[in-house]
Amino acid sequence: MRLKCTRPARQKPTHKNRKLGTGFKMTAPTFCHLNTHTQYSLLDGASRISDIVARARKMNQPALAITDHGNMFGAIEFYKECEE
Repeated sequence: MRLKCTRPARQKPTHKNRKLGTGFKMTAPTFCHLNTHTQYSLLDGASRISDIVARARKMNQPALAITDHGNMFGAIEFYKECEE
């Protein structure tokens, strides 16, 4: 009599059961802006830092970045606004 060796069916990974790193299960995809220009960006941005941070908090975004062109004038204000 021959025994049949079978493997359990592999579960197809989805966003609900995919594991990342140390057992963290991703339940829903998140989004965050990592290319944002503020009023300090030369010739490019018009958004106020306080408005950007408030909107990101309202939308439950886990991270935010500013990428102003040509300077870092808004970095301290951005840091302080995020800390509040």
